[in-house]
Amino acid sequence: MALGHGPTLSDLVGRLLPDVSRPNERADWPACPLWPPDVFAVAGEIVRRSGCHTRTRYLHSACGSLFSAAYPDQITEAARKWWEEPGKPPPGVARLWAVLHDGGAATIDELPEAVSDAAMELLLVADEACAGIGYAPLKPDTAPAGIGNAPSESDGKARPSPFADAFFIGHRELLRHGQAPPFLPHLPHSICRAVPPHEVCVQPKAAKVEPGVTVRNLTFHLSLLPGRGDVTVRWLLGPKSDTRAEGEFNLLLVPFPYRVEADDFRNAGPYFANPVGDGGRFRFFAVEQTWLHRRGQALTAADVAGFLRGLIAEAGKTPVHGIVLPELALEAPFAHQVALELSRTTGIELFIAGAAGHGVGSELPQNLVYGALIDGAHRLTPWTQTKHHRWWLERSQIRKYGLGGQLDPECRWAEWIDVSNRRYCFYAIRSRTTVCCLVCEDLAREDAVKDMIRAVGPNLIVALLLDEHQRRFRWSAKAAAALADDPGAAVLVFTSAALIGRVGSGRHPAAAPICTATACPLPPAAPAADWTIALWKDGREEVELTVPPGAHGYLLGLTMQAAEQRFTIDGRSDGGRTVSFVRAPERSRAVAHPTPPAWL
Repeated sequence: MALGHGPTLSDLVGRLLPDVSRPNERADWPACPLWPPDVFAVAGEIVRRSGCHTRTRYLHSACGSLFSAAYPDQITEAARKWWEEPGKPPPGVARLWAVLHDGGAATIDELPEAVSDAAMELLLVADEACAGIGYAPLKPDTAPAGIGNAPSESDGKARPSPFADAFFIGHRELLRHGQAPPFLPHLPHSICRAVPPHEVCVQPKAAKVEPGVTVRNLTFHLSLLPGRGDVTVRWLLGPKSDTRAEGEFNLLLVPFPYRVEADDFRNAGPYFANPVGDGGRFRFFAVEQTWLHRRGQALTAADVAGFLRGLIAEAGKTPVHGIVLPELALEAPFAHQVALELSRTTGIELFIAGAAGHGVGSELPQNLVYGALIDGAHRLTPWTQTKHHRWWLERSQIRKYGLGGQLDPECRWAEWIDVSNRRYCFYAIRSRTTVCCLVCEDLAREDAVKDMIRAVGPNLIVALLLDEHQRRFRWSAKAAAALADDPGAAVLVFTSAALIGRVGSGRHPAAAPICTATACPLPPAAPAADWTIALWKDGREEVELTVPPGAHGYLLGLTMQAAEQRFTIDGRSDGGRTVSFVRAPERSRAVAHPTPPAWL
């Protein structure tokens, strides 16, 4: 009999574990799952729905707190016992599960203290047991104990955590065969085995935790996400994720296209020109990527890759680890060919490009991110992620960019793209280091994606824009500052040069304004002014990244630093696993191609 009104604990657990055997005398209570992410999902939902984590009892160092000074060590020890016998829950976990069983008749909003204590402890033990999950196990001769690796009693060397190792094997099978393996049936959307993804999803987490009183402030290794619905989340494991996350990670920012013509903006179709009920003031526009077909000839992947290699060469002794191109720079299949060319001829690890594509079964184009994690010739882990929100052009922007001859300033113009397939990707580029991307309007909107970003806690967020100067006072800087505060990521906001050149007089020169080489001269009408193509924001600084006339890119020198965090509510330390990206001014500078091609 329920102790109050509303769903009971037994109702919730039964829904989260519908297919788990029920060996106990109560047919409505499943056995304790063997896989820690399942335990995490159940305990996390109990904690989240009940709100018990907001009680003073669960505040580290508070009077009467469950989290005593010795509590973190107790959690770590319980997790290590689970590592030693991964085929069954350790006695401590089984005991806590029995406490939940005994309190099954309680309603979620009136949990007895003993039950909420058990749920909190199960959540923390399951999280700690999954240390290192989401990344390739570190090499035994370089991996410190505790970072996704368990120490071996025989030789003292680090060995892979059984749970991190199982995820690694499952992810590899997913990439190899294109479908989830039986032992992780819900990949890539959730790493749970028994908990259905339409109820709750669990994904790995970067060890980025900011102070606060939410479920995400309790965990270092796992993130609790809503069930699959409006937005689905994927986690991609890169080939370099077994590499220690320290040292340099330099990005080459290439603000291509360098120009866009007014005629590249067009009415998306006559049958949408005068929709019923709006007096013809609401319309759709599309952007033609004419920069990929200059002078009547289509660019090739070899053309673009050769240009990028020239910029890498100009970086000199500073290694380039990643290349980033902004919103709509390329077409999606074309971007993949460029990535393949770069994988054969450069040593980069990461390629990100804004691109246009087409979804399956839709007549609308897609505005998306193409990315590839690279490990040598033709060894790519590619992904795409569509833009989730349309760009709206109104009178002020139409006039600012000189588009009045193509788009009626008296109308509101929405970007003609498909936003139905909302998928969000996190990708592990190195151990404990996760990157994610946003496309323009997605940076500005507060929606489910932002909640997922804060839950997973990526180390670096890259926002691709088709916009004007990226200054500290603009909307993009405010949005970046919010993400730099929570989840505490470093944020790079990056635009092409195209619209920057259209700001001002309402007209645009006929050639690339930032290019002063003989093959691509500056027109007399173009002002010789620096262009602020990007903004960098981290926990220490906010910096505008500027290129002068004649530059074709910006080399952003970054350093990956590991430091200890003690921000979880229960007071656990992350053991120095938290990785932060910080700017290296001595390695950051504008770069120019020595012989820029005519197609720029």
